Amino acid sequence: MENKEALDLLVQSVNIDTTLGNEKQLANLLEQVFKKQGFRTKQIEYAEGRSGLIATIEGKEKGPVLAYSGHLDVVPVGEVSWETDPFSATEIDGKLFGRGTCDMKGGLIALIAGVFRFLSKEQDFKGVIKFAITMGEETSSIGAQQLLELGEIDDIDAMIIAEPTSLSVGIAHKGALWPEITFYGQTAHGSMPHKGVNAIKQAIKAVEVIDSHFDFTKEQDEAVGHSTSSLNILQGGNGTNVVPDKCVVRYDIRTIASQEHEKIKQEFHDVLNRLAEDDETFNFEIKFINDLPAMKTSSDDPFVHLVVEAVKATTDYEGEINNPAYYTDASIFTQAEKNFPIIIIGPGIAEMAHQPNEFVEIDKFYDMISIVAYITEHYFK
Repeated sequence: MENKEALDLLVQSVNIDTTLGNEKQLANLLEQVFKKQGFRTKQIEYAEGRSGLIATIEGKEKGPVLAYSGHLDVVPVGEVSWETDPFSATEIDGKLFGRGTCDMKGGLIALIAGVFRFLSKEQDFKGVIKFAITMGEETSSIGAQQLLELGEIDDIDAMIIAEPTSLSVGIAHKGALWPEITFYGQTAHGSMPHKGVNAIKQAIKAVEVIDSHFDFTKEQDEAVGHSTSSLNILQGGNGTNVVPDKCVVRYDIRTIASQEHEKIKQEFHDVLNRLAEDDETFNFEIKFINDLPAMKTSSDDPFVHLVVEAVKATTDYEGEINNPAYYTDASIFTQAEKNFPIIIIGPGIAEMAHQPNEFVEIDKFYDMISIVAYITEHYFK
């Protein structure tokens, strides 16, 4: 696929509003594109109007399965006014503006175009090319989880996910564990607080104990640094003159590959249960509203070397290893029974993801196409 044709397909994709849903319309478009190229396709329906897409093409002989992945959904445009229509892709000064251009329709279409460019020159490769295109990545990777549970990831030997990295090579990222703790008290008139149980005070007591128990900065990883924990929600009360009987606390914990989520979850239960044992008025519920493990590929893996080589060979960039701060569908795919290398690389600028006036630099989009064509060609040699 030539650059202009790829850019036209990106424009069509951006013009389809897939805000946290409606992915099926874009899946339909891409399915027809794949079928014209000879791919076998199937949509993976999650709910009405929501589908992921699997597309595969086999070479002349058996061999490894090289997978490319991206997500169809985008986040809402937000309250800040855009300078362009977010769902009418607009080219200005070498940039394409629109919701999803950066995160991550630009990367996804570049993957497709790069593979098509390879196939236009080579049909006799030994192996399988597979696209695992997901819905619902922006809502805790629900589409990737569905593909995992259906066994669609079981045959993969290596994967590229085209999230925005400015064409640097990401081989690791942190996981996410989000505890939500609800504290229950007993309401009373504000003038008689002794007749109630203040849920906010119970939450504050618990937060102090939790923060003293956990020290996530002790857990270090050479690729992504130390794990972190941030108390980001403490919500309770409905009137100045009413003792609050409910308070909700949420933490955002970012974990590294060596940490076991089940162990952390058990420690939360243990800490809270001890508080309940010491105070009969201490009532709580805890659930984990996000539970995505960290991802890490060895820097010595041959696939990493190939991707770095591809960046150097086809662009003016050095193939720098620069791991993203965000998590991706790789958190789900890394749970597959077979261990395989996953690399995050895409043309978007990470800081533009989820922002008003989101854009992708068109030159980087074209560079990504060349990188993918090179990776595909040399992977099967």
